[in-house]
Amino acid sequence: MSPLGPGPEGGTHAHWRGAYGIQVNGIAPGPIADTPGFVKLAVQDNVQDTVTEQVPLGRAGTVSEMGDVAVFLCSSAASYITGHTIVADGGNTLWSPPPAPRAQVAGIARAVEAKSRAVGKAKL
Repeated sequence: MSPLGPGPEGGTHAHWRGAYGIQVNGIAPGPIADTPGFVKLAVQDNVQDTVTEQVPLGRAGTVSEMGDVAVFLCSSAASYITGHTIVADGGNTLWSPPPAPRAQVAGIARAVEAKSRAVGKAKL
């Protein structure tokens, strides 16, 4: 990710450089396979698998895909885009850990439903 891409610095540079026809954008990649950052996750055998399981697309991105994003930003298709960061992470920023394991949530739901049925119907 470019140090000028995200955050106030990128917006400031985009603002001042725009008058000269210069666009300032950034790329925020998610986990990218076969990169030094992704390899560092291999301290434990299953860490890379765990990381990619959390990505909604179910896999790590590729270096080529990040290149495609850069090509897009340099193309005429992005001629009116400046001051932004393109998040290319397979939806990883949308992921959040579940509050509890699925089986536990199902058990709690069944218990609440049973308690609700035991109370009976509300009188209107």
